[in-house]
Amino acid sequence: EPESSTMQFTVPPPSPAVSPAEAAAPQDEFPKRFRSNMVVFDDEGSGRDQESSTAEMGQRPVVAGEDRNSKFLAAAASIGDRSARARKIPRIDALVAEGSLIPGILETAIVSDLPGQIRAIVADNVYSFDGRRILIPLGTRLIGEYQSEVIRGQKRIFVIWTRLLRDDGVSIRLNSMGADSVGRSGLTGRVDTKFRERFGAAILLSIVGGGASYLAGYGSQAATSGSDDGPRAEDLARATIAQTFSDMANQTLGESLKIPPTISVPQGERIFVFVRQDLDFSALYDDPVSEALKEIRHERGFN
Repeated sequence: EPESSTMQFTVPPPSPAVSPAEAAAPQDEFPKRFRSNMVVFDDEGSGRDQESSTAEMGQRPVVAGEDRNSKFLAAAASIGDRSARARKIPRIDALVAEGSLIPGILETAIVSDLPGQIRAIVADNVYSFDGRRILIPLGTRLIGEYQSEVIRGQKRIFVIWTRLLRDDGVSIRLNSMGADSVGRSGLTGRVDTKFRERFGAAILLSIVGGGASYLAGYGSQAATSGSDDGPRAEDLARATIAQTFSDMANQTLGESLKIPPTISVPQGERIFVFVRQDLDFSALYDDPVSEALKEIRHERGFN
């Protein structure tokens, strides 16, 4: 009897469960980058937003430390300790002190269209600081200059008095400004605003241009109301002429606005010289002690 063949299958045992390998912990690189010598910040977006918001407000971005208040604080902090040492003026009997006012009468008229020189005479005696003697007598001549750069709205003309000349030949440099009776700088006079020169031509061109515009509009209405659709050459010519006159008026007005006003100061105007430096006449006079000794010697006949 034949032997039956039997196939045996051996089921392999299940493989042990293998747990997945744990991922390596990421290296902590941020502290190293943070401790680096160079740190980069990307603030492009915030900068643009800030610039756009600043531009909308009509202001330019201000860097810290560059604004006006910071500059003023830095300038004030940079100033060291300052002190002024008092000194005694040896000859106040021959001194016209700084800040004195010398009254005068203007001999020459002033017109501010062109710069020029002026002359005046002293209207009253000017005494020394202690009142002992007259240093600038009545009738002393004053020489000066005036400025011609006058801007719109200006009502005073700037004057500099450069020299003082006495009748006895004594001369001294003043380099002081002209003022009024209360010390305000400059001289007042009649102000010519040049209204006719500034606006006359522009007004005339505007009137002519307005007439041309009216004619252009009148011609256009007549052509529209008519049944004939003829050429529009006349209308174009009127419009061109009106536009030309308008442009000429604007250009003329822009140029005429640059014309400065004229300030005129008449002859005989009362002026004052604001002395801006000490005027020393000590080389011309003896000191009070020497003068007293001379008087005593003269009284006793010792010449």
